[in-house]
Amino acid sequence: MTDKDKSFFAKLILASVVLVAFLTVLGLTAELVKNKRVVNPQPQVSPVAEPAKISQVPDITILSPNGDESWMLGSTQTIKWSSAGNISEVTILLVPVDSDAGVRTLDKVANAGSYSWNIPYCYPGHECSSNFEIPAGKYKIQISSFKLEINDESDLPFSIIYPDEISDWKTYRNEEYGFEVKYPEIFTVATTKSYYGYERGFPEIKFDALVEFHQARYSNIDFMIDIDASEKSMQELEKIYDRSSSSLSYFLNSKKEILINNHKSIEYRWGMLEGGIGEITILLSHNSKTIIVSTPDLSDTAEMFNQILSSFKFTEK
Repeated sequence: MTDKDKSFFAKLILASVVLVAFLTVLGLTAELVKNKRVVNPQPQVSPVAEPAKISQVPDITILSPNGDESWMLGSTQTIKWSSAGNISEVTILLVPVDSDAGVRTLDKVANAGSYSWNIPYCYPGHECSSNFEIPAGKYKIQISSFKLEINDESDLPFSIIYPDEISDWKTYRNEEYGFEVKYPEIFTVATTKSYYGYERGFPEIKFDALVEFHQARYSNIDFMIDIDASEKSMQELEKIYDRSSSSLSYFLNSKKEILINNHKSIEYRWGMLEGGIGEITILLSHNSKTIIVSTPDLSDTAEMFNQILSSFKFTEK
């Protein structure tokens, strides 16, 4: 082998060694990189879950009136309640405790936690603050969500009472005919049993009793309660009173239906000939008995008579 051949093979062997060394280093580097990825993985960021919302069970609790309050007719009172859960609307009901008048819906309102209630005070000539009359008595408030079928009621009854101006009046109570009425202390009471209504212009009616309330100092300030137990219907009595409008002593000015403590009643207003004093007559019918309340038609006593009428109620069912 020549020196030239020896030099060529030496260079070839050296190149092979270098190549092997390069490939070895390259393989080790790749392995290290691979191991590094396994040993030191990149941290994975997991999404943070929002805390679960706890849904409240819908509930209503009445705060006021909740028992033993006394609210006057004609006054404005605040009904209060608290609630939980998603209740958007509530219905406010008035529930009678000591009568069979039936449950009344006061209003259907947004669930604001309070409601301003103007308690109706109704009597002839005085406009009510609602479309129905509320007698004095014991009641509870009920607040309901009919959609969710939940409600709450006052724990104990509260009272709706007459305004202060008649709270000190006396009470006339007739157990035999089942009614009562309040009247001022200045009045005296006299009762007549069984008479015909000739002098009143109604000869067809035999009254069982006449209760007269007189104010001694002013002869015109009085009122009378006639009791008819002849079992005439309201329609029959209306016909009698309508015919009486042709009387020579007085004439019919007006006739209209009114409500007195939830009882349908008829109001007649009579004018007297030759400048005399007219009369107001109210017909009320209950359990086959007709109560006839009348008073002189005087402007200066109209308010008192209306207050007397507002206190009238039947006591038998």
